[in-house]
Order: sequence, then C-alpha cells, then structure tokens
Amino acid sequence: MNYVVSEILDMAEGARKDADFLSVLFGSLKEDVIGGKRQVVLFGAGSLGKEFLRALRELAISVAYICDNDPGKIGAEVLGVPVISIEQMCALGNHFLVVIASQKHQSQIYKQLLAAGISENDILCKPSDTDTDYIYSFSMVGSQQCIADFRGVYYPVTLSEVIRRDADRILQCYELLSDQKSKDLLVTKLALMASGGNLDLLKKFITEFSEPYRQFGMFNFEGTTEDYYYFNNDVVCLDDGEIFVDVGAFDGDTIETFVAACDKRGVCYGSIIAFEPDPPCYAKLIESCRNRRNVECHQLGLGEADGVVKFLTSDEAERFSVGIEHVAGKHEVKIVTLDHFLAGRPVTMIKMDPGANIIPKILRGAKETISGCKPKLALGAYHSLEAIYEIPLLAHSFNPGYRMYLRHNTYHLADTDFFAIP
Repeated sequence: MNYVVSEILDMAEGARKDADFLSVLFGSLKEDVIGGKRQVVLFGAGSLGKEFLRALRELAISVAYICDNDPGKIGAEVLGVPVISIEQMCALGNHFLVVIASQKHQSQIYKQLLAAGISENDILCKPSDTDTDYIYSFSMVGSQQCIADFRGVYYPVTLSEVIRRDADRILQCYELLSDQKSKDLLVTKLALMASGGNLDLLKKFITEFSEPYRQFGMFNFEGTTEDYYYFNNDVVCLDDGEIFVDVGAFDGDTIETFVAACDKRGVCYGSIIAFEPDPPCYAKLIESCRNRRNVECHQLGLGEADGVVKFLTSDEAERFSVGIEHVAGKHEVKIVTLDHFLAGRPVTMIKMDPGANIIPKILRGAKETISGCKPKLALGAYHSLEAIYEIPLLAHSFNPGYRMYLRHNTYHLADTDFFAIP
C-alpha cells in the first residue's frame, strides 16, 4: 500500500467515531429515535425537506410528519409522509423532535416554534447549532448520491477495499495532478467516501475545498454554483474564438454561464456545439439558445461507440436521474462518438457532465479529438468513486501534456470537477 492510500485510509479511520450523521443530528437522543421512543417531524416541505427525508430513510429513520406553513401543502403528502400545520403538530404531544429542514427560513421557523411552546431541547438544526449547515449539506441529494447510493449498491466490497484495490491508479493520478490543492482534495474526498460520510470529514472537505464556500460563505451563492465555476476559477482562461462543446447541455444553463464568462473577460466566443438527448430538456435548450449567435444544438447522446440506448427521461424520473441509461427507460437515444460527429472539426473547450457514470465512455469516443485538438476539459468527476482518479488518468493518456486540476464546485459532495489545461 503506497503513501497516498495510507494517508487516505488513516484519515478515514482516524475520524471521530461519534461524528456520523445520526449522532451529530440527534446527539444524546439518537437511541430514543432509533428505538421509536421519539418521533421525528421535519419542518419544511420544500426541496431540502424532501432531500432530508430521503437521507433519513436511507439510514432507516422514520419521519412521522412534515410540517409546513404553506396552506396549499397542508393535507398533501411528500413521498408518502403527511404534511401538517404547526397547530396540528403541537396537538401531537411532546414525544416528537422537530428538525428544521429549511435553510432559507431557518431563523423564522425557529422563532415560530419557540412561540408555539415547543421546547428548545426538542428543536434540531437551530440557527445556533454549529453543525447545522453541514447536516444540510449531507442531506442534499448531491451528497446522498455520493454516499448513500454507493453503500451496498454499486460495490460488492467496502469503499476502503476499492481504494486498496486501486492503490496504484490513485497514486498515479495524485502524482500527475498539477497543484497541491488538487492532491489534497483527492485525498480528503476519498477519505470522506471511505468513512461513509463522517460529518467531521465532510466539514473539513467543504470548508477547505468548496469554491463557493471559500468565496461567498455557506449557501450564500445565488444560482447554480457548478455552472458558474466551470468558467470562473483559478485554472481556466477563456480566449477569443473559443469553440465550446457542451455535453449534457440540459436546458442551456451552462451555455448561459459560458457566454456570461466570455462577456466578463471581454472575449468573443467563436461557436457553441450542444448535445442534449432528453426531449423536454432539449426543447428548453432550443428555446434558451434561440437568440444566441453561432449555437448548434443536437438531440444526441455521446458514447464510445455509435448505437442506440434506452434511458430515463425527465418525464420518467426525477431531475437527478435524467439521462441515466436504464432498461426501464421508454425513450431511445441515438449515441454517437464525438470523434465521428466532429470528423476533424476543431474545438477549444469541452465540458461534460451528463447523468450517470458515462464520462469515461464519452472520453474514449473522443480520443482523437482530445489528442489532436488538445481542448481545455471541464469534466464531472463524481459519478462514481473511481471517477475522481479514472477520468484524469484517461485524459492524461490522450494528451500527456495536460496540466490537470481538481476543484469542488458546490456546497454538497457532488460536482467535484476535473480540469485539463493544455
């Protein structure tokens, strides 16, 4: 076992054992919750409340009710859990714990609960709780995809065993990375994954490596952070005449931030080539690019060989599952390789972040383009445990001259991105 993998595993194994998600959230009441002596009510039926519910279910914790102030939501259900009013919640008695599941309205809800007679000891995720932001970060679907989905789903062995198995590749990637920040990010992210999501390591990772946290503070960025940091970071420099390829263009959000970044730098892009196979997303992409100059949109998927696959569309699955190849998918998508599609056309920058762990396949289908054009690369490196070192190694094999970096571009654990600069 080499020195990098030893550092990763030592960090994972040395993390505080009582810093798992449930211990930090419930504290001394953890066993009462697990044993059913105390019921859990989430306050907030919005997106964070829904993600919080999923996170608790993943850890076998039942949520009795979701409370909300919106009269339009009272009486409805969120993933099968009834939504009730604060008056209904107060009538339940004092055997429940209230978890505030709304970052935006946290202080308001806390004051409201106190005014309603709820004991401060029965309110969790209070504004004064120093770990609340990191509990929210853990609960977000981006973190759950990186932690919960890998737990016994994709891997027949523990993540620590996967890291030991791939020790040589991890070391090779580490030594190819171009700055210490990237190397430290690799070690800390893999240690965090191997720990199963230890909150101490999550806090370390976010505070040291989250670009929006470091620039704006926790949850203070308005907009989609990953789209912004593809082009506004310390490694990418946009030039006049950029020929930008957007793989997984969604509804045109990344194109919007690319154009804004060009305008900010006073450069004029040459053209944009966008790929989005999902029909509803493609329709939005066409609309958003209607008045943009030199943009071509293609309702195609990319891969390592031409063909056709079935996948889940946004009409069939939730947003974070869109585009994942799946036998249950009702939509057939034509797949082409980027090499065949471009047929020698020049490109200067490629961004890839489609759903599921298919970027390695797309890269292999773009080998000639990357080797010949040597474009700047901005690639999602988080759709599998191995992606964070497998993708850099692939890019290096196609162009050994790349300078290579890792950056983390959100407040949760997804959206660690790999950048290759010629």
